[in-house]
Amino acid sequence: MIAILSPVVDLNGAYIFNETSNSKLVDRSRRASRKQTLDGGASFVNLGYTDVDRDLFVEVPYDDDGFAVVTRLMGQNSGRAVISFFDGVFETILQNITQNEDTFTFTALITAKLSE
Repeated sequence: MIAILSPVVDLNGAYIFNETSNSKLVDRSRRASRKQTLDGGASFVNLGYTDVDRDLFVEVPYDDDGFAVVTRLMGQNSGRAVISFFDGVFETILQNITQNEDTFTFTALITAKLSE
């Protein structure tokens, strides 16, 4: 279950979805890099994991009301939205939205984790 809400007061700016199995909410990566050294070895920089490196890809069953909320949030407040799901509550920027026949998908870029 995913809740999406406006970051500012908006009586029509919230909706709860049941995501499909195609949603990608748990992809994670570390801020790590590897550089070759002249002696044939490598130098590693590992700055760890941060939530802001995550992108949420959400696919939900098409619903006129839910689609309207997401599209309105993309056009207001610089595309910002608050998204809550099993992993926490996040401030995000909605990057894109695509409508299919019986589902629609949207991608959200995490800007901050609001929960612990």
